[in-house]
Amino acid sequence: MLITQFVTAGEFNLGFVYDNQVLRFKKEAAPLPFVTKNMHPLGLAAAAPHPNAGKLFIDYMLSREAQTLMKNLGRVVSRADYPRTILAA
Repeated sequence: MLITQFVTAGEFNLGFVYDNQVLRFKKEAAPLPFVTKNMHPLGLAAAAPHPNAGKLFIDYMLSREAQTLMKNLGRVVSRADYPRTILAA
């Protein structure tokens, strides 16, 4: 969160931060000069010891239930059919 504060204060010209931090600062009308989209990577190792368990975990993390949980924790969700706003400030 400190990097986001430095960017809004004009101390840094660029910062790599989480989406939820940007949304919180924008909600407070902070002067963020430019924001671009980041990625939410999720993958499975090629030689995972339990690949089916990993696949089930990925399926769960991309489910509406898990995305609702993440949103309620103040995180930005990854599903295209789910609003990207945050509930907690």
